[in-house]
Amino acid sequence: MGRPHVAAGWEGPDRATGRGTSPRPTERSRVLPHRLFHIAAPLVGLLLATLIFYLDILWPDRILADYDVWTYFYPLRDYAVFAIQNGRFPLWNPDTFLGAPFFANPQTALLYPASWIFLLLPVPYAYSISVLLHTFLTAAAAYWFLRSVMGVHAWPGLIGATAFAFSGPLLAQIGHLNQLSATLWLPLVVTCADHAYRRRSLLWCALGALALAAQLLAGHAQISYMTGWVLGLLLIWRIADEVRTAESDTEAPPLLRRLLRSTARAGAVGAAVGVPALALAAAQLIPTAELSGESIRGGGLSYLEATAFSLPPQSLFRALLPGYWANLFSEYQGWVGTLPLFFAVLALAFAGGSRTAFAAGLALLGLFLALGGANPAYGLLYQLVPGFDLFRVPSRWLLIYAFGAASLAALGFEWLLARPVPHPSIWRAPTVLGLFSLCAVLFVPFATEVPPRIVLLWVVTLVGGGLLACLALREPTRIVAAAGLLLSLSELRGAAQTLPVRAPVPQAAYTELRPLPLHLIQHPDGRVLSIAPTEYEVEDAPQLAERFPGLDPAASLAFRTVLKLDEVMSPNVSLRYGLSSVDGYDGGILPLRRYLDLASLLVPSENLRPDGVLRTRLVAIPETPLLDLFHIRWVIANQVNDVDLGGVHFDTATARRLRPGTSLVIDLPSPVDAGEIAFLASAAGENSGGGGGGTLTLARTDGSRANFPLAWGNQVRAFADPGPIHARRRTVLGLNGDDTLVRLPLDAGAPINQLRFTWQGPTDWEIRAVSLIGRNGGQEAVLMQPGLRRTFFPPLKLYEHEASVRVVNLVLNAIVMNDADAIEALRTDPESSAQVVYVDGPPALQLETGSGLSQFTRLADSPEQVVFARTNGAGSGYLTFTDAYFPGWKAWVDDAETPIFRADGFFKAVWVPAETSQVRFSYEPLSVRIGLAVSLFGFASILGLLFFARRGRTL
Repeated sequence: MGRPHVAAGWEGPDRATGRGTSPRPTERSRVLPHRLFHIAAPLVGLLLATLIFYLDILWPDRILADYDVWTYFYPLRDYAVFAIQNGRFPLWNPDTFLGAPFFANPQTALLYPASWIFLLLPVPYAYSISVLLHTFLTAAAAYWFLRSVMGVHAWPGLIGATAFAFSGPLLAQIGHLNQLSATLWLPLVVTCADHAYRRRSLLWCALGALALAAQLLAGHAQISYMTGWVLGLLLIWRIADEVRTAESDTEAPPLLRRLLRSTARAGAVGAAVGVPALALAAAQLIPTAELSGESIRGGGLSYLEATAFSLPPQSLFRALLPGYWANLFSEYQGWVGTLPLFFAVLALAFAGGSRTAFAAGLALLGLFLALGGANPAYGLLYQLVPGFDLFRVPSRWLLIYAFGAASLAALGFEWLLARPVPHPSIWRAPTVLGLFSLCAVLFVPFATEVPPRIVLLWVVTLVGGGLLACLALREPTRIVAAAGLLLSLSELRGAAQTLPVRAPVPQAAYTELRPLPLHLIQHPDGRVLSIAPTEYEVEDAPQLAERFPGLDPAASLAFRTVLKLDEVMSPNVSLRYGLSSVDGYDGGILPLRRYLDLASLLVPSENLRPDGVLRTRLVAIPETPLLDLFHIRWVIANQVNDVDLGGVHFDTATARRLRPGTSLVIDLPSPVDAGEIAFLASAAGENSGGGGGGTLTLARTDGSRANFPLAWGNQVRAFADPGPIHARRRTVLGLNGDDTLVRLPLDAGAPINQLRFTWQGPTDWEIRAVSLIGRNGGQEAVLMQPGLRRTFFPPLKLYEHEASVRVVNLVLNAIVMNDADAIEALRTDPESSAQVVYVDGPPALQLETGSGLSQFTRLADSPEQVVFARTNGAGSGYLTFTDAYFPGWKAWVDDAETPIFRADGFFKAVWVPAETSQVRFSYEPLSVRIGLAVSLFGFASILGLLFFARRGRTL
């Protein structure tokens, strides 16, 4: 194929041999600087482009504030950095999800080399630098792939590399550092494997194995799975190309033999790259596999889960074109830019050749699989092809589309500059252009959803591309090539206007403490539970606007949003402050499957989110036995959930339920001279009947009491929906909103210091809120749950559950019961957890009965080494450690190792004999030791490949 009009510019090594021509000794002094320039200049250009794209986060005074960055990656990196800087490798995390493995979670990426940058810089700035580094290296890797595998020249290589590195699937995912990190290694693995196949090189196999191992350690298995598909398609292309080329050789072996030889070599390359890579990454993969078996991903995903976030067909065209200021949801952005897409169409229409077929195959594969559940064939793939049942979000296959489309863009720009001969067949161009015209027609029904200005930008860009193409065909000069690159970069820069990188927030959002988190840091014992929504404005918003006047509206909103996430201790944020939370957030292989079972005591199973975030499902404080069971000391609520009705303010955070025949006694923190008492949404089941059901007894400071009957149908309304009162808002049946409010006038007397509610109805009675209205006009919102203390951090409220958080009472009795039955027993009678521990084990398991009251106190410890010491009594019993039961934990009573039981469906428990002085728990996972051993074998296997490569062995 001739190149009569190649644009002047950087030329690489010879494509056929991979080597440059050997200069004469007298020329070497001139040739070497020239070659170095041709290598360095594109890299410098890519680095400058990266800095310009991420100029907003280049300096440490502005940091990213994407939701997942703030609530996931910052906290996890902070936790890891703190542990390592204090001489501890973080195997376990006790502070989210009631305890879970930390290192085994692949998204922590502790063994990924680039993660160690977080030890050198503050976490937010390290994250920003890591984004810049991986973006630049991704562009450089894509450039190398396009030059050495696709065989394009420098300018087309830069067009394709920037179209991929700054495409929608990468720019929209900077909030997921593990995805960005894993993407870097995609072109590197493919390029190394291609060199290994074409050169029969063990050296390139070893380099490919190192690249694939690094990708596996980056912490996003789905992208590694996609890389396997790309690698397979590449090897198929090379086999077909090799077999086709050999047909012109009269001395070549028969077709079948050539095919078998090529296939065997491709299989050898795949094995030589894949097996050592898997072995080298085993230190991470084996603990991850153990965690996966215990997690929500154990056993794979259902088809409904596996097709979640499939790309909607009606959004396909918008997904492939930049939205500028109106982009789609981040997972649905597959664009590579309008101008690169124009070049890609030119490649399909005019370039021809096997390179174009391979790139087109990548793009089609990505689009085909990104449709997920909307693709009729996806269900068959889910059932028959391993791997499709392990991952959610099929739309992430748009990354492979972008890789293929960027490659096509490079090939199309190459065609413009080179005008290859012979010309393509007479039918190709009309067919391709006709297909794209048909697609444009099909897009018309959805065009009404696109702002007209965006459509105009698309049209203007395409017209500009057409003019540039005409100019390039006429004068394919370096200036035209540079103009095409600059136009493409300009459009890509403008396409990301609404992405998080364009709205960084002041570093103060991360480094300065808000009052509520500061209070919790000063009282760190016990777990935190947040039930506070974030639909409020921070109290100091005017002062913040005055302090940071340069923030645009998007950055100002992001700034205030992350401050609220800190105030409400949104899931995982507690890790940054060294606090422990009942809640958590993870989009990967956490939480543990049994965590969701136990969490159903707080939120009905049908309302639980599989990724955690209980905060979004709770509306009131759980009952006292549940606070004790989960070891909750602090509850964060929000005044926006409170109710003002009929001139009365109600605190709804302490809603309560009374069962038939029970009473609720509330001691007021200070006496109240009340003239009225008001009830909000006092309700019971509709089948309660018409008579009386409850009694309110008021106790006064002078010892007198007053009783008030509470009749169903009058003071007690009927509720319309069942479920825990703390996890769902009630629909109370009535004629209008005021029917949910009941006011009882009170006779004059001494101030009231105690309320007692007694319920004798046939079904449960629920009270959303109660307030006392003083005779002087003041109001007292009653805390319906005994033992709570309330502190205001407007507009937030912090409730302290007054219970010892480090002292553990030994439980005298144990009942053998499977996990599901244990959860149901606790749901029916949560108070039973103080008298009995439900132990999972075989029915024949013999359990001892304790004697006497004994207490143990948890001493200062680390997450992997927990010690309890006896502080009261000398009896025996079961010590329940309210941390997740998980393989790898061991326990010692004094110096004797003892078995650990799974207690109450989730926690750890051990039998403690009388007179025992100390109980020690230690997390020593066997999976980590096995993984390290296999990784050593993987390292040795790569050394073996390098050794044989040096001795001249080939595939």
